[in-house]
Amino acid sequence: NKKDIYSTLEYTVMHRATISIHPLVIAVWCGLTTTAFNMLPVGCVDGGRVVQGAFGKYALVGFGLTTYSLLGLGVHGGPLSLPWGLYVLICQ
Repeated sequence: NKKDIYSTLEYTVMHRATISIHPLVIAVWCGLTTTAFNMLPVGCVDGGRVVQGAFGKYALVGFGLTTYSLLGLGVHGGPLSLPWGLYVLICQ
């Protein structure tokens, strides 16, 4: 089948190709990830200050506990969630 040959060739070529990534792409990804975790609604990071300003001091406790629970379960951020949650918890 001609279609099967083309799909196999495309798969082989696609997985064999090496794509070089510009260092700026890596720097932007690191900055974006750090900013995203900085906006989590816990403690004294920027997201926590936004929640405290919008909903009050007592709402921050509920948001923080929920976020720490989700970070512990790995819901936010994939493999980076547990180290980031521990980092924010220790720095509090």
